[in-house]
Amino acid sequence: VPWDESDYQIDVSTGAGWTEYKRIIDRCSELGIDHLIFEPHNDRHSARANTTDGWGWEQALWFTMGERIREGAFDPRSDPMPDDIL
Repeated sequence: VPWDESDYQIDVSTGAGWTEYKRIIDRCSELGIDHLIFEPHNDRHSARANTTDGWGWEQALWFTMGERIREGAFDPRSDPMPDDIL
C-alpha cells in the first residue's frame, strides 16, 4: 500500500508528513496488512536532488541515510542513528 501512495515523496521530517504516513499505516492495519516497506524521505538527512542513482531512491535507502553513507558522513556500523529516525 505505501508504494501505491508514492510514499517516497512523503517528507517525514515534518509533522504533516508523519501524519500522512501514520494514515497509511493505519489503513494497512484496517486491511489486515501487518508488514510494509517504509520508504519515505526525510529532508533533515537527504534530498532527492542529491541522489546519484538513476531512480532517485538513494535518498530513501537506509532509513533516509543512504546519501550520507555514500558521502562518508554516516557509518551504520559505528554511528548512532539520529533520534528523529528511530
